[in-house]
Amino acid sequence: MISFEDPNGSLTVRGANLRSIGPNRFESPSKSVIAFDSSNGTMRVRIERGGEVIFAGTRIERVHLVGADLAEYPGAYASKELDATCKISVENGSLILRNNWNPPLKLVPLVRDEFESGDLGTLVFRRDANDRIVALSVFDYRIRNLIFEKTN
Repeated sequence: MISFEDPNGSLTVRGANLRSIGPNRFESPSKSVIAFDSSNGTMRVRIERGGEVIFAGTRIERVHLVGADLAEYPGAYASKELDATCKISVENGSLILRNNWNPPLKLVPLVRDEFESGDLGTLVFRRDANDRIVALSVFDYRIRNLIFEKTN
């Protein structure tokens, strides 16, 4: 998931300012061209680098989870690949991820079962056939589907 923001009238993506190069077209510091189109009533974005499409998607509305909505996510999650465990809890109405000595990370809901963690990337919670959360996967620029199984 890629999130675009307009703080103070300047379009940014992941903290990088985008330069306008035409109507609904922007250039990133890495020279990617980002084009927005809403001609069919749905906002779409397309990112190209070196003439090749590297991302295409449609706008989604973020979900806002509160109280009972968060109750099924807390627990301990373990990665066999990393031999590591993290813990997720609810604190002050938000999901918090803790991993050993690292600072706690607030998980911001994007869509159902997907959260942005900032430094760690995107976390996607996985459900079984009975709709119970059984694992989470981590996605980042360098990480694809790193699985942590729920242990409690």
